[in-house]
Amino acid sequence: MVPDIESPTWARHFLLQGIRILLPTICPAFTLEERRFKALTLLYFYFKVLRMRKSILYFEKSGRVNTEQTINAAYERAKELGITDIIVASTHGSTALKVADVFKDSRYNIVAVSICEGWKEEGWPMTAEERAQLLAKKIKVYTGVHALGDDVNSAFREKWGGMTPNEVVRETLYRFCQGMKVCVEITLMAADAGLIPVGREVIAIAGTGEGADTAIVVNPTYPRKFLALEIREIIAKPREG
Repeated sequence: MVPDIESPTWARHFLLQGIRILLPTICPAFTLEERRFKALTLLYFYFKVLRMRKSILYFEKSGRVNTEQTINAAYERAKELGITDIIVASTHGSTALKVADVFKDSRYNIVAVSICEGWKEEGWPMTAEERAQLLAKKIKVYTGVHALGDDVNSAFREKWGGMTPNEVVRETLYRFCQGMKVCVEITLMAADAGLIPVGREVIAIAGTGEGADTAIVVNPTYPRKFLALEIREIIAKPREG
């Protein structure tokens, strides 16, 4: 029978053999107990970091019905990874308030990103009263030019046609779902506003139309340095929509 060297059992066997051979050479002055401790440390690193395996929460349909599950899944992953910066897309504030209800600890930096004033005719921008409710809950609120569209480029496209690079990125992210596009967009916007740090992982939460159905772990960056952005993990997303 040919052994499956990719299996955890065989991987553990080879790792232990390597530790047994190398540790006395690398650390000759260490006692047996110290060597055992270092061996356990290496094993922990191997199984917790090198062989990380996590599940993704999939929803059969998109929409606000998935809001609570999405936020709870994001909270659990934030605790596991030690992430304290949470960005959430919130048109009129309700989703941001739900995030604050779950991420209650004061160490969390919650940033709500709302729709820009360019959509005022549709009634989409957040009102002053809605913004005040979020600020009262210590939620930071940012409204600005959308990173992946609705800017000066859009004015030229609407008149003369064509497609701009940020719209290509937007349409590519839509292949995952609307929430994925919004998660990336609000991360870029919050970073550019200086409301989240660049250089450590954050969690972004967004949805389809209303509520939340998508959450990701992101290594953020600024729009002008977009190619440095990394989507590290998908926590939740809908299979359709």
